[in-house]
Amino acid sequence: MTGARHKKVIYAIMIKFTMHPDKKILYEAVGRVLRKRRKSLGCKLTIFAYENDIPTTSLTSIEGAKTEACFSNIYKVARALNMTFEEFGRCLDKELPENFNLQDDN
Repeated sequence: MTGARHKKVIYAIMIKFTMHPDKKILYEAVGRVLRKRRKSLGCKLTIFAYENDIPTTSLTSIEGAKTEACFSNIYKVARALNMTFEEFGRCLDKELPENFNLQDDN
């Protein structure tokens, strides 16, 4: 995927995140994906945040789905965890309920 196309895909997903009626479910799943990955790598939250120049409060909020983090910050964390866009998507899909749909029903 080219850089320009990659940015368009990320932007489209960001719009879906912020506009989706069940966005709380999305943010909770994102938090679980990132927390599981970080822990599987043996990284402590504060050390990981410091080493990757991510505010600890932001990382805590993203992992705990306490606030609606912007997708660019979520993606920054995923990249810091060495997750490709595709891998992040696959992991997120596994965390979402089976009947969850990102597509518009129209």
